[in-house]
Amino acid sequence: MSLLRCPDCGGPVADSAPACVHCGRPMKDAGGHSPVSSDPAFSDRAATPTQGEAQPPTRCPFFPVSSGKFVALSICTLGFYEAYWCYQNWVRIRARSGEAMWPFWRAVFAPLWCFSLFGRVRDFRREAGGNVGWSAGLLGTVYLVLTGAWRLPDPWWLLGMASFLPFLPVLNTVRDLNSETLASEGPNDTFSGVNIAVLIIGGLVVLLAVWGTLF
Repeated sequence: MSLLRCPDCGGPVADSAPACVHCGRPMKDAGGHSPVSSDPAFSDRAATPTQGEAQPPTRCPFFPVSSGKFVALSICTLGFYEAYWCYQNWVRIRARSGEAMWPFWRAVFAPLWCFSLFGRVRDFRREAGGNVGWSAGLLGTVYLVLTGAWRLPDPWWLLGMASFLPFLPVLNTVRDLNSETLASEGPNDTFSGVNIAVLIIGGLVVLLAVWGTLF
């Protein structure tokens, strides 16, 4: 099986697929032949489009962020960054698929909708010909349990601060997926001024909360 690159969204599509699984663009003509040529250098992000070829998309299929940045912001925002990451991905999924959905509410109820989101990442990776070594159901269950830990009495509520853990395998898969597209969007591994302010203020709040709980 070889991979094709969808001219509309730039996503990887198997050559046997009748339509792009990401944006729905037909990949075969009326005779059942694929008008899109195979791209053996699909994973080369530095490839330069030839004259007349569709320009690469500017955004990655999924919201990029490095694992270190995700962990730091998740802890210093007491898990709110996880919901933000989910929101950004639902926005991209809606734009790609045209589904009628409310990304905001799916982010608000992220512990419930994470099963679906993790499954979308898994399916996207498999459609691109890659393997996924994690279970969307298992990671979703772990996230649901850890977010519920915030309601536990002292000091057990501290377990909720580890709610970023089930996201790490998904982030690695997202990183691999994004690197195989021609999107010009960066890896989002640096901290902006707002991020630094959140780390400082949120970090102090978290330290005081942990200190007050333990001592």
